[in-house]
Amino acid sequence: MYHFHHTEAIVIATRPLKESDRRLRLFTRELGVVTATATGVRLLQSKLRYALQPYTLVTLVMVHGKQGWRVTNAVPRASLFIKEGREKSRRTIISLLGFIARFLPEGVAEKNLFDFVCASFQHILEGMIVGEDEMMVRLICEYKTLYTCGYIAAPTSFQSLLKIEVPSDALSFAAPIKKHLHDAVVQGVTASHL
Repeated sequence: MYHFHHTEAIVIATRPLKESDRRLRLFTRELGVVTATATGVRLLQSKLRYALQPYTLVTLVMVHGKQGWRVTNAVPRASLFIKEGREKSRRTIISLLGFIARFLPEGVAEKNLFDFVCASFQHILEGMIVGEDEMMVRLICEYKTLYTCGYIAAPTSFQSLLKIEVPSDALSFAAPIKKHLHDAVVQGVTASHL
């Protein structure tokens, strides 16, 4: 008997598989970054067809079988696509999801990171974070990702930043240490060899 896993996820990427299936790269709250298969999702009558689009926040039901993870149900919660005229915001979201998929190992669940990333995206979508602040939130998310993976250590001055759950609070804390934060991210990326 297989166990059904219920989790929130962001669809990072999709690619066709066989005639009607799709391979998904997901950033989930309960399971971390995983690769899953959605069977028959490319068929016109598929109920999952529109829920599993790239850059969509969804609530998933998945099962782990002999062939890996398989999506059995999905309910879309929000699309992370930005309205026309906000290309920089769209690029920020896409590049951050690519960064997370690149560095976070498969199956490493980090609920605090997922919640912070989702809150950041929500603030960007609602226009509460714009311009330079978007880049700063991206930098904070990258720092938290690299710290979670163990590529960088957090000095005592950064410990508070790792505990902050609200993006606007993190912005006010991180503004004075932006240069040090950027240097730490560059150092972590270099140390990872990825």
